[in-house]
Amino acid sequence: MATMLSTYIDDKQSFFLYAGAGSGKTHELVELLKYIRSSLKMELYRNGQKVAVITYTNAATDEIKRRIGYDPLFDISTVHSFVWEMIRPYPEDIKKLLTIKLNEKIEDLEQKQAKMKDTQCKTYTDRQSQIEKYRERLNTVGNVSLFKYNPNGDNVDSDSLNHTEVIDIGATLFGKPLMQQIMVQRYPYIMIDESQDTKKDVMLAMLGMAKAHKGRLTLGLFGDVKQRIYMDGVPNIEKEIPDGWGLPVLEQNYRSASKIVALANLIAKEIQPEEKSQQSVQPEAPQGYKRLYVIQNDAQLDKDRTERKIAEDMATETEDADWKDAVKVKTLILEHRMAAVRMGFADFYETLYNVGRYSEDFLKGEAPDMRVFMDVLFPIMEAQAKGDKESVFETVKENCILLNKKEFLNVVQMKKVNQKLTVLLDTCNNKDCRIEDAVNSIIDSGLFSVSRMLMASVGKDTADNFTESQVKALDAWNTAKALPLEEFRHYFEYVTERSRFATHQGVKGLEFERVMVIYDDAGAKGHSFSYEKLFGAAALSSSDQKNISEGKETSKERTMRLLYVTCTRAIESLALVTYTQSPDAVYDFCIQKGWFEDGEIIKWPREEQ
Repeated sequence: MATMLSTYIDDKQSFFLYAGAGSGKTHELVELLKYIRSSLKMELYRNGQKVAVITYTNAATDEIKRRIGYDPLFDISTVHSFVWEMIRPYPEDIKKLLTIKLNEKIEDLEQKQAKMKDTQCKTYTDRQSQIEKYRERLNTVGNVSLFKYNPNGDNVDSDSLNHTEVIDIGATLFGKPLMQQIMVQRYPYIMIDESQDTKKDVMLAMLGMAKAHKGRLTLGLFGDVKQRIYMDGVPNIEKEIPDGWGLPVLEQNYRSASKIVALANLIAKEIQPEEKSQQSVQPEAPQGYKRLYVIQNDAQLDKDRTERKIAEDMATETEDADWKDAVKVKTLILEHRMAAVRMGFADFYETLYNVGRYSEDFLKGEAPDMRVFMDVLFPIMEAQAKGDKESVFETVKENCILLNKKEFLNVVQMKKVNQKLTVLLDTCNNKDCRIEDAVNSIIDSGLFSVSRMLMASVGKDTADNFTESQVKALDAWNTAKALPLEEFRHYFEYVTERSRFATHQGVKGLEFERVMVIYDDAGAKGHSFSYEKLFGAAALSSSDQKNISEGKETSKERTMRLLYVTCTRAIESLALVTYTQSPDAVYDFCIQKGWFEDGEIIKWPREEQ
């Protein structure tokens, strides 16, 4: 049962495992957990202790739980959930810190307001509204006796904490000696996956705790600094590792074909010149394929059609007909709106994406007002289309409010439910069905619970006592309800990973046989990343130059890490598709870097077309 990491558990030594893409990081983590279970389970149970495992996503949490057999010895959760469970029993401490942070926010905004000359502009009025909202919260927080937080729900009441507040308060409390004593007594072993992207303040607090409790706490960090893609992580976590820690390295890539690993190594050297950034390839690994398609950007270009044609070209290049099957090719886009445009839910996306009430949950498909669609209606429609009667029954049974669980055994009552469900599905399967029609049909059926927000949007409830954020959300739904239900379904397919699309950031840790990566700065409309700058097709901005002079990272450096992440998702074949204003510059840059050979770069459309 021993693993390469076992010695750190035996010696009670903290460690940072440097694990490049495809090197088996999750496997090593799971094997280490199994080793702890086999050697320390009884001791931990006698002391009333457990092992904490902190992951980055809910999907990663579920995967590790599955691999470890859902053993209660391990508390496996995301960082937000872990922090909340630690601070939840201390409402008075939460109240004190929340009061301090609210006052700090108000003071900061008031200082900015004092510098404003135009008190009639939108920036001034929006900021003033924010100040009033913080003051209102400050006036009520003193009366709260118990706080609540639901990472998958709606946090709008005065006693609710949002994601940011949980992290900020938790990071502060984790630095307190008493809280550290409590944590170390409960969790003598804490493992943090994707540590390079774990919230900076929490990560630094954990490092400080490991240093203060050396020998009592074994802190294991798993990560790859080349794959840090979020700006709220620790910029150079390897430099924060205390003396005396173990620094093991996973050097072999078990995932990708040799040409893809070679490309990844060249990109890695740009990010980290150190030798440990380079990976070896399995002896039996195939050569594989990599291609770069360079396309002159044009606002009139049908990019979805272009990408389908390129997939056909890849089928020819690789002699792999599965490239023609969109379901068997994972297409990575930089921003969600790019998928929205290609999948046909752009209007739905633009209407609801910027609603503050959903800012945390919209892109995870967890916005509370959408639950009746995301958790009930669309899964039922999907199961019905597949002829999966069992899944339809189970979803109805789990969510139906018309009957209690025992009445589902009553044939007469079930017949009534089926009749109502048939009417509902007939309405929603109609190609002309709008979101408003679907909401009304759900309400009329009486089968499932519908939020007040949706009911108000179709005039079946009032907006009485709605907060300011709820009123804004209602305005958005009043616009969205006129859209085709099909747009909402496409959104459902995307956020539940049923589509061929995923974001560059969202696929970290995943792998696919065939990968197409879309680089399109103009289509993404973002500022954090710039492939045009990375590929030498655009000059660095004055902000980039300033950051370089101050030793700060630039958008080009962030984009280089994201390039590494996307390229290393591919197992067998990789197609990079870049839309650019300067195709020649991109071509020359990639040749000069040695990333691609001449025959691997294709200026599209091909000359012979």
